[in-house]
Amino acid sequence: AVRTEWADASRVDKEFGGKSLDANVAVAKKALDAFGTPELRAFLEQSGLGNHPEIIRAFYRAGRAISDDSHVGGRAAQAKPQPRSFEEHLANLYPSN
Repeated sequence: AVRTEWADASRVDKEFGGKSLDANVAVAKKALDAFGTPELRAFLEQSGLGNHPEIIRAFYRAGRAISDDSHVGGRAAQAKPQPRSFEEHLANLYPSN
């Protein structure tokens, strides 16, 4: 009965549950794969603690911490044309006006 309560609480958890539960559990599993041992995985399965919201939350947060950063788009910087000669460079640094 307790295992069912944990699983139900995890499904509706505000941090990782709801519509994104499957994707967020995949993130948690990534952390378990990275840091856990086969013995830990067996313990979580046998004890039912793998369904406990706090265990999932800890591995979910760890998984997010080790995930690749997402790309934030932006505009490319406009390159200034480079001077062709030393004189042109000086003229750009010290305009006559």
